[in-house]
Amino acid sequence: MATGNMASAACGFAWLLTAVMLMLASWFDMRWRRIPNWLTVAAAFGGLAIALIQGALLCALFAVLLSMLVTSLPNLFKSGAIGPGDIKLVGAVGALLGIASTLFTIGAASGAALAYAISIGRLRRSRNRHSALPFAPFLLAGFLLATRDGLWPI
Repeated sequence: MATGNMASAACGFAWLLTAVMLMLASWFDMRWRRIPNWLTVAAAFGGLAIALIQGALLCALFAVLLSMLVTSLPNLFKSGAIGPGDIKLVGAVGALLGIASTLFTIGAASGAALAYAISIGRLRRSRNRHSALPFAPFLLAGFLLATRDGLWPI
């Protein structure tokens, strides 16, 4: 297989892995308000393995760290604003997508979640696990929007 074809196949596999991971995470998050560690860890290692094959391991590690940092920022203003499962999930997305697509995905997901929370009046309610909005479905929507807008090559 030529180098270009291998890189294209790796990108396609990363896209598929991201889509499947976010669909599973959305299901777990909506049903139980939890995202299992086995899912985020497996996806993160898969993304780092793909990055290693492509010679971009340092870039992927940077994407993981930066995306987790960006997602953790709301917790500085309100404790528990973003759950630890969501932060780990975003780290896995960073490993799989790289920094540009991941930041776009986070921004689109955050905007959609904020608009939804305002529309149903959830911003002022007390926060517990069962009243919290599941963030994974919004990440899935942001990922699909990034794909549609050409920020992620298929």
